[in-house]
Amino acid sequence: MSLALAGASGLLITVLARVSFRLARRRARRALPRALRMELRRHKLDCLHEPPERVELELELLLGEHPRRG
Repeated sequence: MSLALAGASGLLITVLARVSFRLARRRARRALPRALRMELRRHKLDCLHEPPERVELELELLLGEHPRRG
């Protein structure tokens, strides 16, 4: 009985830890200094000649930024 209880407790702790870790990763923002973000954007546009839509999408996915509209 105590072995089953220990196993169930271990499983519960493992599940809670995994859920907490994933939630924290989703909420955590990858922060780069504004100047570095702007330099990366400028480099991709001017040096690599990538399309602006692609650059905005990539930076949004990478850094969690929202694309600039307008």
